[in-house]
Amino acid sequence: MPTIDVERLKAYGRRFADGFTPGQKAITILGVVGVVLAGMWFMRWAGATEYAALYTDLDSEDAGEVVDALESQGIDYRLEDGGRTVLVPRKDVYRIRVDLSAQGLPSGGSDSYALLDQGGITKDEFSKRVDYQRALQGELARTIEEIDSIRAADVKLTIPQDRVFVGGEEDRPTAAVLVDTGTTTLPGETVQAIVHLVSSSVADMSPDDVTVADAQGNVLAAPGKAGDLALGEQNEQRSRFEESLATSLKNLITTSLGPNRAAVTVSADLDFGETKTTTTRFEQPNNIQVPVSETTKTETYTGPGSGAAGVLGPDGTPLATGDQPVDYSNTQAERDFALDRIEETRNEAPGAVERLSVSVLLDSEAVDAGDVQLWEDALAAAAGIDPARGDQLQVQRVAFDQEAREAAAEQLGAASAAQSQTQLLDIVRTVVTLLIVGLVLFLAWRAIKRAEANRVPLRVPLDLRELEAGELALPAGADAPHAAPPPRVLEPAPIPAEAEVAALIESQPEEVAQTLRSWLADRRS
Repeated sequence: MPTIDVERLKAYGRRFADGFTPGQKAITILGVVGVVLAGMWFMRWAGATEYAALYTDLDSEDAGEVVDALESQGIDYRLEDGGRTVLVPRKDVYRIRVDLSAQGLPSGGSDSYALLDQGGITKDEFSKRVDYQRALQGELARTIEEIDSIRAADVKLTIPQDRVFVGGEEDRPTAAVLVDTGTTTLPGETVQAIVHLVSSSVADMSPDDVTVADAQGNVLAAPGKAGDLALGEQNEQRSRFEESLATSLKNLITTSLGPNRAAVTVSADLDFGETKTTTTRFEQPNNIQVPVSETTKTETYTGPGSGAAGVLGPDGTPLATGDQPVDYSNTQAERDFALDRIEETRNEAPGAVERLSVSVLLDSEAVDAGDVQLWEDALAAAAGIDPARGDQLQVQRVAFDQEAREAAAEQLGAASAAQSQTQLLDIVRTVVTLLIVGLVLFLAWRAIKRAEANRVPLRVPLDLRELEAGELALPAGADAPHAAPPPRVLEPAPIPAEAEVAALIESQPEEVAQTLRSWLADRRS
């Protein structure tokens, strides 16, 4: 087995290190230390356990049950969000979730259909009914909590007992829903979704029998408002209409006068009642009279006069008729014509404008007094002002606060400048980091090149055959076997010989080393 020449390796190491300046050595050492620290941090980060959410928004009861189950199984976990969120290793999330689901965890903080499995055959009918109502309330509450922006929900049902005679108002079930949305305003569409979700889950329940309220005490939906929008949806629709109209008018003014030259306020009264109108009218088909049935009746009589008296004259005396003959004829005809019956049902959607009030303030520096009427006419047409409906439009010239405008402009400019400065600093940091890395690499490359340039090429002082023979060539005429050889001028070996010697050293390092040692020993002696 070939031996390692430690001294030779040390010499190469010193020769390589001598090619660096002190500054380059310091930078290289710092770079190496930084790379080592970064590698250690990366290995620590890569080897750390990654956690993922097992359950979120748990109540205290469910969180305690889940934690107890995890501790009993020896599973590592973490708690966040005040104990409402449970974290477990990411690779085991789905397996743990399935195992806990088999145990009925989490229960949702409310009752479930598992109540129906308790009690056995000894449970009476009243207990079964109460358990069913509790289970239905819990399932509805958990379903509502799945809706976005709803943190918690509580459902209370009133289900009447079955009666022999049904159909009365007292036989209709009702529901009350309390939702907690925090500081978020629940949209009207979501309220309607909750109402229909609850009413569709209970037999014989109408959407009119569901009441929805939030944690702040606002009634979002209540009975007696069939067909009308909920209060929250009414306010939302009114706000959207006013904001849209104000933005439209302000854009009209900004196009002509520029930004920050007008203030627009809109107040609208909307009719949220739903109106249904049914109209029935009859018309002839294509204005053509086509009889569908016709009846004709004719009466005739011919005979002598009866000569009956009793017909009074103008003076009250009877008139004599005599025996003149009578010829009587009467014809009656009844015709039924075909008519088209047209019934029209029109449903007017809620949200019609009942009254509109618009107030516009224009900057006196941008608008002359003679132009106010022109602006008033243009804004009235754009807003759809109807005087017959009681709409009002007020347009006035006022002096705008220039200091506030300048302050707002300065704040906007400062914010823009701060954002630009932040972006510039990020770019500078990135560029400086890249330059430092590039400088370190350049210095290292330069030091390596300098070390290679200062490296002394290997010269072989003696002929290879003499080294292999292990003896020195003596000059001619020398008698003493141990006489010192005369000084000899050494010539550098040609380049091909250097290549051959290097190849010999690579292939037979032990033999070459032994030859050199014997040569040096002979020379010292």
